[in-house]
Amino acid sequence: MHPVLETSLPDGEQPGSYETSAEFYDILQADEGDRRVRHLYESAVAKARVGVLGIGAGTGRVWPAIGAALVPGGRLLLQLPPERVLAEESVRALATRRMGEHEYGGHMVTFSAGDRIRARFDYWVRGGRAAPRCHSETCWMWPATRVDILADLRRH
Repeated sequence: MHPVLETSLPDGEQPGSYETSAEFYDILQADEGDRRVRHLYESAVAKARVGVLGIGAGTGRVWPAIGAALVPGGRLLLQLPPERVLAEESVRALATRRMGEHEYGGHMVTFSAGDRIRARFDYWVRGGRAAPRCHSETCWMWPATRVDILADLRRH
């Protein structure tokens, strides 16, 4: 397993910038994401007395910044990555949504790639007067146990 702070990718690939997913996230995934966040964190967030800091996915390089942003007595709530690489490929269909004349859809495929997990998002848009569009974006995840993440956080 790579350390949590690992940032190198195979064959000189650069980390994904989420440029493609940015167009599709709110339409296809935000509602499910909101439900998941409310289920996991709503009671803890309701107890916040100073504020709530929301951060997105990252490599773990954002730890020093998180430490600086937390107030004394503050809490850090994390959605942990998988603890190990996947045993088999997983395909999850994203909700199909209509926006005006256009229909959006797609799916997410996750699979092991050596000691990392590769997540590929395949999106499509059709309808209206334009030709159908298809886009893909790949993101990488490094498995990390709760113990590994806590050790990384303590160092920062």
